[in-house]
Amino acid sequence: MNNVTTSKIKLLFRPTYRPDRKGFVKIRCFTEIKGNKMEFSTPITIKVTDWKNGKPTAKYVKDQLAHFTTAFQEIICKLEKQGLPLTHQNISNQIFLLDKKTKEKTITKGLHLPTRISLLTALEKIMQVRKNELAPTTINRDLSYFKYFKQYFKDRLHLSPTSISKVDVLDYLDYIKQKGVKNRTRNHYLTWIKAVFNQMVERGFIDENPAKDIKKLKVEESQIFAFEPEHIKPLFQLCKEKDEELYIFCLFVFYTFIRPIELRRLKVSQVNLSQNKIIIYGNQSKNKKTEFVMIPLALAKVLQETKFLERPPNDYLFSDYHELQYSRNKFSVMFSEIVRQNGFPKNYSLYCFKHTGVVEAYKAGLGIKFIKEQCRHSSLEITDKYLRSLGLYDNAEIIGKFADYTI
Repeated sequence: MNNVTTSKIKLLFRPTYRPDRKGFVKIRCFTEIKGNKMEFSTPITIKVTDWKNGKPTAKYVKDQLAHFTTAFQEIICKLEKQGLPLTHQNISNQIFLLDKKTKEKTITKGLHLPTRISLLTALEKIMQVRKNELAPTTINRDLSYFKYFKQYFKDRLHLSPTSISKVDVLDYLDYIKQKGVKNRTRNHYLTWIKAVFNQMVERGFIDENPAKDIKKLKVEESQIFAFEPEHIKPLFQLCKEKDEELYIFCLFVFYTFIRPIELRRLKVSQVNLSQNKIIIYGNQSKNKKTEFVMIPLALAKVLQETKFLERPPNDYLFSDYHELQYSRNKFSVMFSEIVRQNGFPKNYSLYCFKHTGVVEAYKAGLGIKFIKEQCRHSSLEITDKYLRSLGLYDNAEIIGKFADYTI
């Protein structure tokens, strides 16, 4: 009664560990294929003592175990006819389809997957959970990933989440790659898939994440640029002439190393001129941490002269109508026009003010520790890598300090 071997598959019946108050335990069914097991629950109960002593069981129990064996034999025949490999996931899919088609008695009546939920329902539940946890910009990206994933697997949304295998995920990522996206974007899709299926595992929708062993592709570090020294003042001057808010926005990025997207989220109350500090909250920051940055005196002077902070504390630093932020690309578009109209290099962007500020701080001798804290990096190693990407260790002054031992 404990083990039943059919062609190509082995069924194992085992009791649960904890008996109920009357001393009964449920019988669990395991399928074993090439040494790998998967569990299915059953409604059959038996006394622990009867199981351990090997006593003849009730006819009902014997009949039910025979019923399960027959059910699996029929499923194997169906898979063979369809040319599908004998895998646990394909068996699960057949059980799900049979029970969904006939709500009355079926060959799988009484045999249940651990969680009866479709892939679409599971995805929608997880998306709702993520929607409550993520920032608005991340939610929009999530919805985009969800849309493409749903479109690709549209013929399998009614199946169990366990129907998605590692091979399926790889096929989907290959499909994404064929659309011309770069390795970095493909890796973003993979990160999303791993996160979503991890949450399915946590909620018991699936036992294992199909994407857990899939590796990211190698990504070339994108080149970053600082302005040429002779371009810094002219660029600030042109920004000031075009729009004073644009000018002050660029000063903030240049002196505080705050990312443009983070700067849009700050409010007047977060800037403390008396202590020369700005607090950036975790829900505004890329690294999700609440941290301070210093306000250099040059920026403080401009803020005082322009009375830029003399507004209600709950106003956004940069906004159209008090509590409404400017659009995400407002200043980027304005700066791009300045670059294009005045013949500056095409790779100049608003973000370059941050890189240029770091270069100028380094050249002024402010040191790697200050740059780390002002950039809000998690380690000196990250700051070191960042400085090297800006070519700051190719410093003529440092190179010149080496003693000359040439002959």
